[in-house]
Amino acid sequence: MECGAHCKLELTLQPQLGSRVLPCGQRPSLLPVVRLLHEHAGVNLEARGGINTNSTPLWVATRQGHHRVVEYLLAAGADAASRSRNGRGHSVLDVATQAVQNERGGVQMLGMLAALKEIQ
Repeated sequence: MECGAHCKLELTLQPQLGSRVLPCGQRPSLLPVVRLLHEHAGVNLEARGGINTNSTPLWVATRQGHHRVVEYLLAAGADAASRSRNGRGHSVLDVATQAVQNERGGVQMLGMLAALKEIQ
């Protein structure tokens, strides 16, 4: 899968394997890949990564407006209250609001924003 360098979702597969980067474009194949990694490769949904944000997969998917992945990660138990920068940065709700304001994720992201507000 090829995607711009601006969009990456980092997931930890297994502690002994270290971290792997999963490219995430606006492709319909992203959710099946995330689902496969989570359900069959033991992906840690709370793994933190990223040089600047040290954030979770849910945070990154939300920031990029990947509503299907956000919905899946929330249903799988990802922490909706997580914040970037080891808990000192922006919340998932903050970046969902930014995604909607910047028109990332379309109308579906509005639904995710409403769901996140209910969780908070």
